[in-house]
Amino acid sequence: MAMIVNVEAKCVVRDEPDNKEKWPTIFSSRPAIGDIVCSEAGVELPVTAIKHSSISKLRNDEMS
Repeated sequence: MAMIVNVEAKCVVRDEPDNKEKWPTIFSSRPAIGDIVCSEAGVELPVTAIKHSSISKLRNDEMS
């Protein structure tokens, strides 16, 4: 049986604080340094850092 695992994350673009791109918040696997993330408009940026922190809210699929 196949299992689907989603990872919740937040993309932060440091060089452009007013960036209007819509970045993904759910990934099919844990991002790694050097991975490329694509915005909805097709802008591609590499992952340069990962910061782990606690999650203060339950995801929708965990609430049922």
